[in-house]
Amino acid sequence: MTPDTESAAANRKAQMSAPSPTLAVVILTLNEEKFIGAVINKLLTGDYPQDRLEILVVDGMSTDATRDIVGGFCAQHPQVKLLDNPGALKPRGLNLAIRETSADVVMWLSAHADYPAGYPSTLVEQLYALDADNVGGTIRSVSRGEGLVAQSLANVLTHPFGMGNARHWTGADTPQEGDIVFAFCVRRTLFDEVGLFDERLRRGQDREFSLRLSKLGKRMMILPQVQCTYYARDTIGAFVSWAFDCGATPITISRITGSNLLSIRNFIPAAFVLWLVVFGIGAVFSTVSLLLFCAGLLAYVIAAFAAAAVMAIKGRSPALLLTM
Repeated sequence: MTPDTESAAANRKAQMSAPSPTLAVVILTLNEEKFIGAVINKLLTGDYPQDRLEILVVDGMSTDATRDIVGGFCAQHPQVKLLDNPGALKPRGLNLAIRETSADVVMWLSAHADYPAGYPSTLVEQLYALDADNVGGTIRSVSRGEGLVAQSLANVLTHPFGMGNARHWTGADTPQEGDIVFAFCVRRTLFDEVGLFDERLRRGQDREFSLRLSKLGKRMMILPQVQCTYYARDTIGAFVSWAFDCGATPITISRITGSNLLSIRNFIPAAFVLWLVVFGIGAVFSTVSLLLFCAGLLAYVIAAFAAAAVMAIKGRSPALLLTM
């Protein structure tokens, strides 16, 4: 065994014998009575050492039973804390929790998702093993409701046709670097170096944070072996509203912060709509414009049908072809 191999083995042995880093899990809530109990219970019954775990639920002053449910956990488990976040602004809520904790590692979990038992421990382990600055898993999108429409809306989030090159949504085969990860899992000291979340933003704070990390050469890793189940919006109205906000977010962040978050995937939908508008109007006066209008529309239909076919086969539900 070479000296380098002996040194690496010694480091691994030391890491295995050392106590787990202290971990603060941050959960933002606003009327999450359907999901919050299961998320907290999964953390409390998971494999992360309970004496090294802190659960910070930052609530936007819910009007349903969310606060009562969390309060019940607080009464029985001292590591669970409830923090108030009037206005439910996400970046402010995250900053509240970060300032509250002195844990070695801070992790953000979505309230309306389900996580495997080893989710926190695997992320923390890989954060150190890969010498990364931010790690996150992939997402399996399922519907909150039932029916073909709800199932179709959930499937849209799993295909590049709906999510572009966002690998944490569409999946990855091997651990890989990305420009953003789902939620975050970072060392607490990272915030001392790069700053907290920008409270001028209503949403998209994780994208702006990831942009700062990228500019500083920080390493963000997507881990396919760690997958959570995300409960997608199950009505067309709620989905469209969410999708519109997501589409507008990079523009809003760029305007507020002066940092460019726009990429080609942000322009493709707008370019398609502009194509249809321009050549749709031109079709009244020109055969060429009519042909170009039809060509753009046909290209979209073919791409949408191909994506729907892939998801229908994957989900073993031919009926999805009718709704996607």
